[in-house]
Amino acid sequence: MIALAVLLAVVAACCFALSVAMQHGAVQESGFSLRVLKSRRWLVGTSLAVLGAGLHVVALWLAPLVIVQPIGVLSLVLTVLFSARGEDSGRQTWIHRRSWWVGRVVDGQMPSDLGRLFL
Repeated sequence: MIALAVLLAVVAACCFALSVAMQHGAVQESGFSLRVLKSRRWLVGTSLAVLGAGLHVVALWLAPLVIVQPIGVLSLVLTVLFSARGEDSGRQTWIHRRSWWVGRVVDGQMPSDLGRLFL
């Protein structure tokens, strides 16, 4: 049951990340207006968020919070990756690279050569 809960939590994190990316794209297309609520991308993003929430609840039902909740953090990393797709900005690449390294350090996967962190 725990393996299934982990799988559901990973899929839920992917749904949340895709939801943010879809809704972000919808806002960029239509601007900051209420027209965005009629956008297909916005509605798909909202549907993915609802699906992700449901999967997360089921995962919490199948496994303890200490197992499921940390997996939800994966959605933050995936959101950065999904949202940055297609954008080739020097500054954004710099931020992405540093965020990835900070995530590795926080996760305890310290690289052997810390000097390469800021290259």
